[in-house]
Amino acid sequence: MDRYPRLVRALPLLSLFWLAYAALGAGCALGGGDDERGLVIVEPRDGARVSSSAVRVAGTVRTGARQVRVQGEPVAVSAGEFQTTVELPEGPAHIEVTDGEVSAAVDVFVDLAPPRVTIESPALGAYVEGSELRVRGRVEDVSAVTVTADGEPVALDEQGRFDFARTVPRGAYRVRVVAVDAAGHVGSAFTTAIVGHFAAPHDLVPEAIAVALGDEALEAIADTIAPHISPENVEPVVLAANPVASGFWGEVAATSEAHDRAQVTITPGSDSIAVAIAIPNVRVPFEARLPLGIRIHGTTTATRALVEATVQVSALDGRPLVRIVDSNVVLEGLFIDVSGLWDYVDRTFVTSALEGTIQEGIRTAVETKVPPALEAALEGLPLSYDIELAGYTARLAGEVAELRATEAGLRAVLDFGVNPLGLPGSVDAPGPLLLGLPGAPGGNAFRGVEGAMSLDLLNAALFAAWRVGGLSHSFAELHEPSGRLVDAAVLGLLLPIEGPARDAPLAVNVEAVLPPVVRPTDDGVEIHAADVRIDLIAQTGGEGTRLLTVSAGVRATVRPFVAEDGIGLSVMNVEVSIDGLEDIPGLPPAERLDEMLGELLAPLLEPFTELRGFAIPSFYGLTLVPEDASVYQGYVVFEANLQ
Repeated sequence: MDRYPRLVRALPLLSLFWLAYAALGAGCALGGGDDERGLVIVEPRDGARVSSSAVRVAGTVRTGARQVRVQGEPVAVSAGEFQTTVELPEGPAHIEVTDGEVSAAVDVFVDLAPPRVTIESPALGAYVEGSELRVRGRVEDVSAVTVTADGEPVALDEQGRFDFARTVPRGAYRVRVVAVDAAGHVGSAFTTAIVGHFAAPHDLVPEAIAVALGDEALEAIADTIAPHISPENVEPVVLAANPVASGFWGEVAATSEAHDRAQVTITPGSDSIAVAIAIPNVRVPFEARLPLGIRIHGTTTATRALVEATVQVSALDGRPLVRIVDSNVVLEGLFIDVSGLWDYVDRTFVTSALEGTIQEGIRTAVETKVPPALEAALEGLPLSYDIELAGYTARLAGEVAELRATEAGLRAVLDFGVNPLGLPGSVDAPGPLLLGLPGAPGGNAFRGVEGAMSLDLLNAALFAAWRVGGLSHSFAELHEPSGRLVDAAVLGLLLPIEGPARDAPLAVNVEAVLPPVVRPTDDGVEIHAADVRIDLIAQTGGEGTRLLTVSAGVRATVRPFVAEDGIGLSVMNVEVSIDGLEDIPGLPPAERLDEMLGELLAPLLEPFTELRGFAIPSFYGLTLVPEDASVYQGYVVFEANLQ
């Protein structure tokens, strides 16, 4: 019997194992070994994707060799390590290292191109009706990519296409889609849109301004009514009633009417206002014409005439409408002073006739003069004024849509339109954005004036400014935040530009492709200019050479505050994003452009976040002094006293 049958049969297996071990030790084509005699490529790893044609190759040598050859070129070994850089063509590449006895190799893929991102819809500068912003496009790259939209993951189908939708509040939007491939290259594309519902360019903005008139305002209105209850207005009515009394004995006729300045008080109610008029020292001289040519003169006096009228206010055809539904006149301290034989005539009869004539004269004067006087006073509501937005002045003109009495005072709601100061350009836009606000906030009890301006009106003004080219700006110079003048040399340190002289100064043209849009936020008001084109121009030899055009988006938070001349709007938290519009080799990714150019170009974009010109107009000849300002339900709300 064979004493070592299993050992003999195991020898072939041991031989195979030894051969495999030797092969591993030599590091042949397996990317490097780890025994003491081995040569190992540490970088790049086998199967890696590299982003540059200049590839660093590094590794370790334990064979005692002082030199290795990388792609056939000698490379020194120091302390058992080697490193060098080799130039590889784009695409798949093979890297081989040898010391003459052993060798190692890795396969890599040289990826020099970033992903190509294309947004197919919406197109740049789109107007999207509704509340859904849907973005569709594709990504092209030789390797797998990771895609995000404004930081949120985006899925691709098998053809590299993306299609995602967001339900968004009405407003302006700038969407940036970023793709990163396995080599670390970054590609991006962006689009811009205004999403919501749009008015026609010339439509009035409904409920654009609301005004609540409290006690101080009603007192000011009352003061404008008092002059209309003057002797010049009462006397003709009194004289028109002559003779005030007549009989077989003759007749009595008033000859004039006089009184001191009337005092008017307006008290609001839930559906009407009570107008009380106190007319002191009423005097009506008269003449009694008796037979035989006898004339007897006298004077009827009243210490005070009290008028109480119930008045309803409303709006008709864009104007205030005032109607007196009831009135009553009471004469206090009535006395008739007659000289001569008149004391023996029937004083009661004549007194009654004169009293009725005076009452009717005053009542008629009140009913004919007070409504137009009150209407004229209410037309003192600010129906036309200028407002400055983003460096452009727009003229606002409106009409009264609603006027009613409340227990707190009078409430007026005004529809406003915007008359652009300039000739409208040829633009393809439906009209200004309407935010779908719930309606003008109701007036609270307040002594002065409470006002509310709709953000829709601001959007209409911004649209009008944009439509006539009022939001285009040119700058002869460009400065760094430190104040240093930016020339072509400075810009060349940031961007791959060629051509102009290094000391050529830069000029800048700025134009809004989309109108800025305001919308309410939890912090106040946000203004967003989603697409502003910036041309950087080198000035050489009296001529301009365009170097680069980029698109910038600027977003800022705006909060109202009380200023000396009215309501101010402070701009804070300005954010700038910048995307290239041209396929320029070496142009940094969009995120790098944000960092490199954002601070430099921010001052050029500030005009698009300016909301000035909220000085409150005078009211009934008095100055409105604001006390408080805030944002409520999409309206800039203020309270002011009259001085």
